[in-house]
Parts: sequence; structure tokens; C-alpha cells
Amino acid sequence: MKQKLPLLFLLAASALPAAGPVPDAAGIIRETVARNEDILEALRAFHYHRYREIRWLDSTGHVRRTGSTLHDVHIAHGAPYSKLLAEDGVRLDSPALRREEQKMARELSRRAARSSSEQREFQQEMHERRLLMRQLPEAFLWTFHGEASHAGRPVWILHARPRPGWRPTTTEARLLTKVAGEIWIDQQLLRMVRIDAHIEDTFSFAWFLLRIQPGFTFHFEQFLHENREWLPRLATVKGAARIAGIKTVRMEIDTQYSNYRRLSGQPPLVAEAKGAAQ
Repeated sequence: MKQKLPLLFLLAASALPAAGPVPDAAGIIRETVARNEDILEALRAFHYHRYREIRWLDSTGHVRRTGSTLHDVHIAHGAPYSKLLAEDGVRLDSPALRREEQKMARELSRRAARSSSEQREFQQEMHERRLLMRQLPEAFLWTFHGEASHAGRPVWILHARPRPGWRPTTTEARLLTKVAGEIWIDQQLLRMVRIDAHIEDTFSFAWFLLRIQPGFTFHFEQFLHENREWLPRLATVKGAARIAGIKTVRMEIDTQYSNYRRLSGQPPLVAEAKGAAQ
């Protein structure tokens, strides 16, 4: 019997399905970035609700106090506008809602009349966001880390670590040298459906007035709305930041997006299946 064991193991192994090729992580992320649309492009067709809860933490991570807001949001003249609906779980009364409507009317009028220089500034911000996305493939060392399911759809999981020696080409891209994490990518439609990232080293901006501490985490998810557009579902950030070198703030912020209503006259951005690198 002992002499037959090696043969039995060999026969059993030959009956197992052959492992397929490991997907090319770098190729997947390059294709995904090339086909990624700006989130604002998809959101401009909708009104939606944004619920945000902020929890201020003490040095041990326990919650000291909380606050929440509910806004109705839409893209107006190229940028989101948020109208307050409720605060700390209490809906605004009629006079407060009227004030919010008046405030919105004034702001939209201001945006409509803004100068060409302001328009160029907004276009520059859009351009910088696209540049940041385009640097993702080269900014990180990408590795394939398996498959999973997200909202019933198959996804690839890619891990990312800062690439040694990579130099960012924009100021905003400096953040990429401090971040590691993973991205979930829809296998059929090549969209980033989930991002989990954390800060590995102190990152400063706003002329060093704000310093994000190591361990700061970010979680973001999208979903396929009516099999048409990829839209935000939730975002969570948690960690500590030092302000002006004096005060350390620790907080956790949960943001949920819901109640998407398509604006009249806005055609859908239909999601199309794409081939992916294998």
C-alpha cells in the first residue's frame, strides 16, 4: 500500500484543474486608469443626498463627541453645491430651508457670472486631478492579490506600494509617495469599485499648516447605478492630523451617498464592458 501512495497522490494532483495565468496587475491598472472618467462627470447628471457623520476621538481612540449633516447635492457650473437638509439628526424647519434656498440662489448666480479666470482655474483643477490619476501606474509597485466579489460582480484585488525612486510630476502627486493600500477593480468594466489606503509617512500640505500623521486610513466604494454609471456609495477616513504644529485632531468621518435622482435632460453615461490585460 505504501508503494501505491505516491501514485495515488500523482493521480489526484492530475485531476485538479490547472491554475490559470496570474493577471498582470500593472496592465490592469494601466487600462483602468486610461478608461476612468472623472467622478464629477458622472455626478453632474444627478441630485443626490450626502450624509456625513464626524466622530471626534481622544488619544486612546474613544469617541468624545459626534456630529452629523445631511445635504442635497448637485453639480452646478462645474462644482458641487451642497444644500443643508438636516443637522445632528434634526431636519431643518421651513424658515431655515427657505434661507438655504436663498443662499443657494445667490451662490449659483455668483457662479454663473464668475470671470473667465475663475473658469480657467476650475478647468486647471480638473486637469490636475486627471494628471494625478495618470500617475498611478508608475507611482506604485502593483501586485495581484486575488479575486473577490463586490455587489455581486467579480473583481480583481491589486496591492500597491510606493515605487522606490519615483518622482511625482505635480505637487498633489507627492501624496502618492506616502500611501500604500489596495484597489478592487471590476473585471468586466474596469472600474475602481473600492479603495483601501493608509498613510505610511507624515504628509504635509497647506504650507505645512496641516500634517497628516502615519496610520491615517481612507476607504471608498462605488456602485454601478442602473447598470449605467459608476457613482460613489460611501467614503470613510480615520486618523490624526496636526494643525499649525500646535493642536492634534483625531477624528473619523463617514460619508454615505444615496437617493440619486437623474436631472431632466441628462443622458446616462453607459458603462461598457472592456477587455483587460491578462
